[in-house]
Amino acid sequence: MKFRSMTLLAMVLAAAGCGSGSGATPAPMVDSGSHDTTVADMGSPSDVAGTGGTVGTGGTVGTGGTVGTGGAIGTGGADAAATTDASDAGTTDAPLPKINILAIAELGTDPHVPFVNAAKPWLMQFAADNNMTITFVENGNGITDAMLANYNLILQLNYRPFLFNATAQAAIEKFLTSGKGGWLGLHHAALYGSAVSNVTWPWYFTNILGQINYKDYIATFAKATVHVEEAAHPIFKGVPATFDVAMEEWYTWDKNPRPNVHVLGNVDENSYMPNSTIKMGGDHPVIWTNDNVKGKNLYIFMGHSPMLFQNTAWATLFRNAISWAGTPR
Repeated sequence: MKFRSMTLLAMVLAAAGCGSGSGATPAPMVDSGSHDTTVADMGSPSDVAGTGGTVGTGGTVGTGGTVGTGGAIGTGGADAAATTDASDAGTTDAPLPKINILAIAELGTDPHVPFVNAAKPWLMQFAADNNMTITFVENGNGITDAMLANYNLILQLNYRPFLFNATAQAAIEKFLTSGKGGWLGLHHAALYGSAVSNVTWPWYFTNILGQINYKDYIATFAKATVHVEEAAHPIFKGVPATFDVAMEEWYTWDKNPRPNVHVLGNVDENSYMPNSTIKMGGDHPVIWTNDNVKGKNLYIFMGHSPMLFQNTAWATLFRNAISWAGTPR
């Protein structure tokens, strides 16, 4: 694995659309802001932030750094009614456990590059401030049992599940079924099914996604209100019972995952602004876990716009999710 020094400034870019097609039988995805269905080898360069504040092979981040304290990330207004500086989002007084994080952050032509570029400095500052380490790779196909032995948490920032090869799939399955570590996936991690790729991963389909296939999405984006279903769950510490997300695509799937997963949060489809006909029909889970898997696992749908790092509620949820999923049951 090749390591490279990393730029600590998030690219302030407008987020592109993430999918294509509508209706019950979506057409294959195409580019121009769509999900690329080509499984390309993007290599696996990495950046590392450690407990001592080192980042990559060059600069430093930590107690003397200013990552996330300088200005707003994104091009628009706040992503919620209440906003905060990215470095302060989700701060609590309780010490966090030591967690070694492997973050899969696809770049190249992926439409979520602006989100990844905003996430990297935020995550490196978070790791440096909380006795954690984080390693970024662009390609998940280098994942093996030996590699995962060094980590407590797999963070799937924007990596599509159909890109993993058989070796990586087997290693991730073993990592979670044995309880060795946890998994946290955002947004793109639920882009699965024949509408986007013919590559299948039965274990992931059942034990992470709750047997759902991607169907459609709101290509023009919509603001909406997310509802917390279990306020007592550790991932919701400091998160209000409802919070707004100003810009999201809101995927729909071919069926509701609720019967097969433990749903922790949903989006109110009646709150869509502007309104859309692309809906799940009322009950629309967007945060869930599968209690049947020994390793902690958590899917959070919201993860497209870099403005999310200005959203106090979402940033707090993300911080809590890392701490929870990275700590063994």
